[in-house]
Amino acid sequence: MGLFSRWGKKKQAELTEGGVSPTDADSVVQEDGALSRDSESQSEAFSGEADQGVTADSDVIFDRSNGPYDSSEVDDLTSYIDAGSVLLPTPSEGEVRFSVDPRSGKVLGILYMVKDSVLQIQPFAAPKSSDLWGEILSQMHATIAQHGGRAKLVDGPLGQELRAFVPQQQPDGKVVAVPHRFVGVNGPRWMLQLAIYGAAVNDDSIAASLYDYARHIVVHRGSEPHPPSELLTIKVPQAAEEDGASQHLPQQAAGKHAATPRN
Repeated sequence: MGLFSRWGKKKQAELTEGGVSPTDADSVVQEDGALSRDSESQSEAFSGEADQGVTADSDVIFDRSNGPYDSSEVDDLTSYIDAGSVLLPTPSEGEVRFSVDPRSGKVLGILYMVKDSVLQIQPFAAPKSSDLWGEILSQMHATIAQHGGRAKLVDGPLGQELRAFVPQQQPDGKVVAVPHRFVGVNGPRWMLQLAIYGAAVNDDSIAASLYDYARHIVVHRGSEPHPPSELLTIKVPQAAEEDGASQHLPQQAAGKHAATPRN
């Protein structure tokens, strides 16, 4: 299996419609409608009452000393997969894909896929002194609840995250609740938003490998001005472009590409 491939919206939808942009929280919900009873039975991992409202604790600051990193915090970036504003460790297994808008050609996100699970990666511009992720958490929770879903704020490996069941309409018209984990990390003038879906949502051992991969991500915001919540530019790596965005590359252990923070 190739390490890289392009992935248009149509193909992405075959697995799930995961992910939400901070500038459009409504995109987390696909259709209005009551949740399927069958889908409710999939909620074993998220048992308990859903939060009636979410207000992120602004006093809780996630310690990024073990990643994800800012490019200014890493001495050697040459071993990373260069995707523009995001530098990725080469995974020891799985595949890196790029979600591309077929009309504009704009890359909307990066998808690390392994073991029937997906880690969606999106970098956004953020103000210098603002808890952008905390603001997005509240918006997402309200939107999901508004459309009949349910969500709960928990302390996860990368800080405060939203574990949610998102209403999604199937081809047969039935609306089911698809489980997601929404994760975000605030950095210096950027916010890294992550979504986990697939088998890892209910399998902590698989989820742990996705969180570990996320910790080794490096964000390169650059000095260009960007309005808050704007998606930072993601580029398909040159090696992938030269082979039609599908390239067989040597698989190397992610640990060998772990960021080396500056002292």
